[in-house]
Amino acid sequence: MGSPDGVDTTNDFSRIEFERLWKGRGKVTEVESSIAKSLISSNGAGRALEAGAGNGRITNILHDSFQEYYALDVIPGFLEKIKCKHDGTRLVKINGDLLKTPFRDNSFDTIIMIRVFNFLPNPELALREFHRVLKPGGSLILSYYHTGSLAVMVDKFKAMGLGNGAVPMVERGRSRQVLCSQFLEFFYSRSYVNSLAADAGLVVSGTRSCGLEDYTPFEYLPSSFLINASRLPNVLGLLPHSFVRLRKQSTGQVAGNSSDEVMACPDCHLGVDLESICSGKTDRCPNCGHSFVYMNGVMRV
Repeated sequence: MGSPDGVDTTNDFSRIEFERLWKGRGKVTEVESSIAKSLISSNGAGRALEAGAGNGRITNILHDSFQEYYALDVIPGFLEKIKCKHDGTRLVKINGDLLKTPFRDNSFDTIIMIRVFNFLPNPELALREFHRVLKPGGSLILSYYHTGSLAVMVDKFKAMGLGNGAVPMVERGRSRQVLCSQFLEFFYSRSYVNSLAADAGLVVSGTRSCGLEDYTPFEYLPSSFLINASRLPNVLGLLPHSFVRLRKQSTGQVAGNSSDEVMACPDCHLGVDLESICSGKTDRCPNCGHSFVYMNGVMRV
């Protein structure tokens, strides 16, 4: 996966140690999950997809807001660690590419993507794919670290001081290696994200800002204060993270897909039966031969 400036943007996320990365950062999860829940409250129940679920940091909190929850990630080992409580919500873990999702058109009421957008060098492709699999009237809730923020400027100065090989300016923002890692991250302005959404056929229907809890001087503030601050205007770009709810416009009645009609071949989009794959009865697309494997509770597509 390449970027516009020709930089190799392939990130080996399998090397991430989520437990160590998020140790002591429970307040960040609390704030972000609260904001996400507030954005999905008017569109709850139904079927949800979490794109870039990782090891379930947000999954474990949000999945019980829906009747069905699909957790998608490119690393199967992360998904195997997701252990959600049994509360009647169906949880399906799928190892796949969010740019080529293994789902039929108009399958999801809600799509959630938190702290993933900035790792996408071609986010417009993801937004188009999400538009395809969202039901008319469905919502995409995503968060991203945007330019036009004082906090982003501070991080850039830190990166320059560490000499970590920051990448030159690119058309849609700035890109740099994430501090203390080799993972390339892209910064996108809010206006650019809004224009990408419009191009994909998605309409902005809600926004929230947060991010103070990521910085040491503010991590001791009460969670309630940080959550309430996200409802205020983002004056001078003080809050570096934006949450946005994007809605797929309704174009009339579209029949919803039942549980066994959600899955499709990621290559040719021919529908496949979820239960047949999980039971081992189906392991290959009859049209193009794409293989499916169900192992350790994770469907690999």
